[in-house]
Amino acid sequence: MRDRPDVSYAHNGDVAIAYQLFGSGEQTLVCIPGFVSNLVWNWELDSFRRMLERLGSLSRVLILDRRGVGLSDRLSGGDLPSLEVAADDVLAVMDHAGVDQAALFGWQSGASLALLLAASSPDRVTRLATFSADPCPLRKPDWPFGWEADDWDDYLDELRSGWGTREWVRGNVSAFSPDSDPAMFEDWGVTMFQLSANPATATAIERLDMLTDVRAALPAIQMPTWLIHREHGVGEEPERLARVHGLIAGSRLVLVAGRDNPPYTSHTDEIVDVLEEFLTGTPAVVPLDRVLATVLFTDIVGSTQHQAAVGDRAWRAVVERHHAVVRSCLTRWRGVENDTAGDGFYATFDGPARAVRCALEIADRVRGIGLEIRAGVHTGEVERVDGKYGGIAVTTGARIAALAPSGEVWASSTVKGLTAGSGLAFHPRGEHELKGVPETWSLFSVTDPDARATA
Repeated sequence: MRDRPDVSYAHNGDVAIAYQLFGSGEQTLVCIPGFVSNLVWNWELDSFRRMLERLGSLSRVLILDRRGVGLSDRLSGGDLPSLEVAADDVLAVMDHAGVDQAALFGWQSGASLALLLAASSPDRVTRLATFSADPCPLRKPDWPFGWEADDWDDYLDELRSGWGTREWVRGNVSAFSPDSDPAMFEDWGVTMFQLSANPATATAIERLDMLTDVRAALPAIQMPTWLIHREHGVGEEPERLARVHGLIAGSRLVLVAGRDNPPYTSHTDEIVDVLEEFLTGTPAVVPLDRVLATVLFTDIVGSTQHQAAVGDRAWRAVVERHHAVVRSCLTRWRGVENDTAGDGFYATFDGPARAVRCALEIADRVRGIGLEIRAGVHTGEVERVDGKYGGIAVTTGARIAALAPSGEVWASSTVKGLTAGSGLAFHPRGEHELKGVPETWSLFSVTDPDARATA
């Protein structure tokens, strides 16, 4: 086996994330692969090695195997993380490697993770490049691109039964035009699929990718962003590329030769030439007053009636206990209190699943003091004004909370799209118009069937 950089491990909780750090330069480029990845075997394909070595001549390169993949801790299909947890993994790797800020380069499903990180952690990301990004792989009424659900089911059935076999690799990489010898590429590909994941994990990761929808994150991205795609890429409809490009203000759409979805299989020199220009651009000052965040509103149901029944002094004691419960839950789930007005709270979170679980825990715990709450959760771009976050996303969260029945946590479809893999269950509650908020919104009540997750 040829020379390659050493592998290190960062830990996010009990899970070890494998990474390599190599190269030289004033800045660091964090590479986030799709789920077909193995930090050792990456270097055994000539075109992949050439891509990595050239990137290492331009900057320091930090590349990782995502949770459940390659050399990182393997997980069962039911333990695979949402993008929220995967984003925490990347930040944990950066912290372990001593990288405060970096440029991001994510490809295929890793591009969705890079998009989310750029929107939610602008203080850690200086610039963003993606390759074959698909923010919403499942066709929806408002997104006429990608596969229908039945097409995905057929693909996942085929993947589960054939993953890692030579016959499956031949059938699924036929669109590739490798720079290396096709026979050698096939041999490398068979081993890569086998080393990157087992059939159950591969199927589960692809299913999570199908369910993930990060479109809501795109308008919050403010740093220089380059969207790199193949000129004749499989499934790369020009209309979809234009739509994604239009959702990120100031982004640049770059087309390179070929039709393969990975960046390392063909025309890698052209792709690295693009990344060199991307990395050497004038540094931008990214404002940190606008960010993708999840807002949570809670409200005690029937507070006036409670107060009248128990009297002012006793009610004040109940409210103090309620506030203590809410603040305890906010601390546990990394929420930031923005405001409290009487019997309601407004908080922001850096991840939607954490916000939902915080709301569910609050609802459960306040029942012990004889109270019921309603809660609303929404994710969107917020703006910091006078030390607090505001904007249309905040208004949306407040309106959702006002619609929720006693004891329930309601969330927007945006939250649902960003929490695939979290284990949360979303129950449709119809289409609603929200006062002062454009468009009609699909809303869901949310439960946690196993309540096994931790902060």
